[in-house]
Amino acid sequence: MMRVHEQGQEILTPIERRLAARLRNAPVGECLLFEQVVTLARRGRRAPGYHEQMLHAISCPACRQMVLQARALIQAQRPSWMRWLRQLSLPRPLVWAPASGVAAIALAFFLWQGRGGEQTIASLPPTDTRSEPSVSVVSSQSPDALSGGFRPSVSDPRTADTRLTIPDTPARPRKPTPPAPPSSQRELQLAQQMPAFVREAVGLLNQATAFATRSAPTSAAPWLEFIQPDLQRNTSISADTLRFQWSPVPDAQGYRFVLRRADGDFVAEASLNAERTEYALHEPLEAGLYEIALSTVTSEEPARTLRRKFYVLDAEQERMYQWARQRADTVPLLSAAVFYQIDRYADALRCIERAAQKYPEDERVSQWRQVIQTRINARIAEFSE
Repeated sequence: MMRVHEQGQEILTPIERRLAARLRNAPVGECLLFEQVVTLARRGRRAPGYHEQMLHAISCPACRQMVLQARALIQAQRPSWMRWLRQLSLPRPLVWAPASGVAAIALAFFLWQGRGGEQTIASLPPTDTRSEPSVSVVSSQSPDALSGGFRPSVSDPRTADTRLTIPDTPARPRKPTPPAPPSSQRELQLAQQMPAFVREAVGLLNQATAFATRSAPTSAAPWLEFIQPDLQRNTSISADTLRFQWSPVPDAQGYRFVLRRADGDFVAEASLNAERTEYALHEPLEAGLYEIALSTVTSEEPARTLRRKFYVLDAEQERMYQWARQRADTVPLLSAAVFYQIDRYADALRCIERAAQKYPEDERVSQWRQVIQTRINARIAEFSE
């Protein structure tokens, strides 16, 4: 409700003032339709109802924005020379007249050049073969040349001086440049496109290379070797390993096979005769740390026992193991790094040998081989009797 001042003047509320300003600035007429906007942008003043529509577009921000955008789109679809002509505020005859004049002048100049060239060629006198050429070589064997007469041209094969002719020297065949030996740097750069564990494995092996010794320590081979899995050189085995096989021991009358977890729980235990050098599990081992003890049974000497600690790969490590196995031939260096990370040193050494064939005389391959061989020698020494 409006309030009335004591003197009789009306006082408007804030809402009433905003409403009055809104009505005062209201657009003139109704908003334009899409067809009207397109016609207005395309035809301009020739559009029907141009003045009424433009009066509304000037007072309505939304319609004004639509008209400007439509005009810009239509202008962009026209050829550039048409847009340039549209910018000229001249009548159509005055626009085409200078262009026609320029085209006529260019055509006349072209025709004049052609006729002028023909006249010039026609006006030249016939070439006198006895006239002195502009470039010539004086022959010491021609008496006319000494008397100031005819001097033969170099281009004349009958009179040219053969002493001035440069014999064609066959070009020496260039020795082919031997290609640069392939480098392992390109393969290592592929680690940025591989899974994260590949980059971590490369960093781990590079860190081990920085602290590696120059000579790898050697150790004596154990008196009993595991064939499957290779527990001499590997610290981990795959989760699908069910069979344990070892080399026969001379003079052994039997074997005692014991497999237990790291906490002491027995997993398998068996006494085998001398002909049996393997033991098969009934079900795969779970991921974790284990210890295997293999003893020989003899009548004269005391029993000898070989103990090995190893662990079974978990699901994530098994995925890394399968990744390296599938790419051992294509990217041997990256596969060797992944094998090294999950303590599969024998597999890592085989990949390094493939990399040595692919990248001969590569210093990085030699460094990684030394690190892996050192770890294998330390693994061989990790056994007790």
